[in-house]
Amino acid sequence: MKPTYAGLACRSFNFASVAMLLFATLAATAVQAADDEAREFFEKRIRPVLVERCYECHNSRDTAEGNLALDHRAAMLAGGDSGEAVVPGKPAESLLVQAIRHQTSDLRMPKGGPKLSPEVIADFVQWVAAGAYDPRDKPPSAAELDAALSWEAVRERRKQWWSFQPLTNHAVPAGNGAWSEHPIDRFLAESWKSAAVQPAEPADRRTLLRRATFALTGLPPTPDETEQFLQDDSPQAYERVLDRLLASPRFGE
Repeated sequence: MKPTYAGLACRSFNFASVAMLLFATLAATAVQAADDEAREFFEKRIRPVLVERCYECHNSRDTAEGNLALDHRAAMLAGGDSGEAVVPGKPAESLLVQAIRHQTSDLRMPKGGPKLSPEVIADFVQWVAAGAYDPRDKPPSAAELDAALSWEAVRERRKQWWSFQPLTNHAVPAGNGAWSEHPIDRFLAESWKSAAVQPAEPADRRTLLRRATFALTGLPPTPDETEQFLQDDSPQAYERVLDRLLASPRFGE
């Protein structure tokens, strides 16, 4: 028996419904994955810096210099006396980014402390450019703020620094014989590979002597020292140069 038009329409409707449901599910999954990634970036790269370097002077409890609080989303977006602290999607227009970059002499953060590292500044630029995801819906309570600013909390955050991590044994990357087979150099070459960076060409003897002499004495080699090294073609020539420089009264001055 031939299918009726109603049956064909029903099958077409069911297929379209399944397709729409599948598309909606995939879209929701993609959105959730993006939110999870943004949350992880904020919690690992942004919030710890705000807590440790900003909350003390810019909080919504008792200290908001310049009428700026940075301990919850609404206050950060509203900004303070100088204007909007964060403009989502526009790092160049965000005063917070300008302040941590020390772009102007009268707007530098953290106040009274060293400038944040280039890596941390890059994280904030990336965060703002991506929309400044911020799950902090309300100001922290007094107890939460005290806990975040306590020495115990600071210590726990600092314990995550790379320099406090226990030593581990890493497999030495395979060498390719093109540059250096020293184990340390192999690790360097491996990181260069991921950054698409090539090592510099080996220095000529005159340059090598100049670098070593400047590094150890702060002075250039004399013409006689240069000539003597260039004329010495023995395998121990560079080793003798280093011994002479380390024994020099100029070493370390």
